[in-house]
Amino acid sequence: FNKLSHEKKIVFLTDLHNNSYGKNNKKLLDAVMSQNPELILIGGDMLVGKPEVSTKVAEDFVTKLTGICPVYYANGNHEQRMKIYPEVFGTKYQEYKARLEESGIRFLENKHTDWMMDDCKIRITGLEIPREGYRKFHKTSVSLEQIEECIGESDLSKYQILLAHNPNYMDIYLEWGADLVLSGHFHGG
Repeated sequence: FNKLSHEKKIVFLTDLHNNSYGKNNKKLLDAVMSQNPELILIGGDMLVGKPEVSTKVAEDFVTKLTGICPVYYANGNHEQRMKIYPEVFGTKYQEYKARLEESGIRFLENKHTDWMMDDCKIRITGLEIPREGYRKFHKTSVSLEQIEECIGESDLSKYQILLAHNPNYMDIYLEWGADLVLSGHFHGG
């Protein structure tokens, strides 16, 4: 059974880490616009999660995307780090998120949203795995039960897009019921 009946154009962005392509990211913004996407999905790490690094480059670019089409944002390990360590980052994450939300960005932090594309019911889910799932050079065990604790069960009646920053757990994401998994984290591989 085919849940999608028409071709869809989605732009997926992840792991820009405050990089700028052209002045004020103009080259990248023009490239995204030239695709005429129906949806833009962000898989996290658009910024650098270090106390001394500004979020301005990421913020300026991401807020421009809402003029194109709906934008959904799932956190990567850099955003997650900023969020869970306020003793280090203060309110930096909350301020970043608030500015993006004011522009129309929709955050999916262990949440989902249902979206219609023509006659297709799509569920977009943003997953934040436990922080220990990001240990360098070590894959920890993440179970289906842990995934379901974070985001609940998959709705198999809808085309399920899972934004899951760390691709190390692809087998569990597929077992959960994702039709399409979009990840980043490995920076090109």
